[in-house]
Parts: sequence; structure tokens; C-alpha cells
Amino acid sequence: MDHTAKIESIIERYFNGALAEYREAAMAAMTAGKKIPLFRKVDFSGHIQKFQDIKSQAEALLAEADAIEVPESDEMGLELLRALKGSLEDFVELQKRNAAHYDLMDRRQYRKNKVTVDDFRLSLTGVQTGTGRAVESLDLLERTWRYSHGEEVETGKEDEEELEYEGEEIAPEDAKGLNRISEKSEEEIEREDRARPTVYGKRVYEEEES
Repeated sequence: MDHTAKIESIIERYFNGALAEYREAAMAAMTAGKKIPLFRKVDFSGHIQKFQDIKSQAEALLAEADAIEVPESDEMGLELLRALKGSLEDFVELQKRNAAHYDLMDRRQYRKNKVTVDDFRLSLTGVQTGTGRAVESLDLLERTWRYSHGEEVETGKEDEEELEYEGEEIAPEDAKGLNRISEKSEEEIEREDRARPTVYGKRVYEEEES
């Protein structure tokens, strides 16, 4: 298999595998989080593990891409490989941020962990920033791939890929400026905090003294 076929193979598995699974995982988390019991602990381990599994898939694809050697004479091949690796790197980082965010949500259920509103705000901002970067590099990869196949590629942003998180579709222009985060009151953030993924699996919790 030559270098072009190898790159195409990785892109196909990325789009139809890890990326597709991420969209399903994000949607499942969003749907499950719409109604959450106020007086029952929630198990986030299923969501956390899913993001970690997707991260592992993307890391494996990135390792394959790193091993591909493209001749200097193939400028288009070099551009496509560069775009692929950049997108995978941002995608891996996004999975890390998602897993860390849900881990924080899990720990926040217990007062002894002293997770604050500021902790939550910082975590959510990190995920949205990671989403914005992943969207931009994914868009670049898609445009580069289309150009390499002889398609016309517009320079505007009309057909951006959008990733979903926390019930919102985040386009690059929205994810860059995170003003909507800073404009929210602590009460609004608290309400959002309660609207997080419900039970995904079973976990045994220790009772806390009130």
C-alpha cells in the first residue's frame, strides 16, 4: 500500500469510526443529562470510559499517520498528512478534556471534594475551547481532502463541521470567543450543572453525613 492509500485509509477510519462514535457519545451524554434526580448520585463512569476509549482509537490512528513517509515531491500528500495529524491531535485533546470534565462532575457530587463553581466554569470552558479547535482542524482536513480529490473548495465558513457538546452545536466562530460562559450567573451555571448525564451504569456510593 502506497502512502496515498495509507492516508486515505486512516481518514476513512477516523471519519467512520472515532469521529462517528464521538458524536454518538456526546449526544448520549446530552440526552441523558436533560433530567437528573436531585437526591440521587449519578454514575458518570460510562461516559468517562467512552471518551477514553475514543481517545485510544484516535491515538492509534495518529501513530499510524506518524509512521507514513511522504515524498517531498508530493506536496498535496504532505499537506493532507499534515492536516490529518493536526486534526487527530486536536481530537485526542478533546477526548481528554471531556473525560476530565465528567470526572469533575462525578467528584462534584460529594461535598468533601470541594469542587467549586469556578472549577466547573474552567472545565466547561476548556471543553468548549477544545471543541472549537477540533472543529477548525477537522474542517481543514475535510477541505484539504476534497481539494486533493479535485473538488472545488470554498474559502468561506459556510459548511463547517459542527461537533455537539452539552446540548449546543458549537461552530468555530462561537467556540473561539467564549463570552457566553463569562456572562452566565452562578445560578445559571448551577442549573446547568444539575442537567448533566444521568445513570450510565451502577456504582456503589458511600453515604455522606449532612
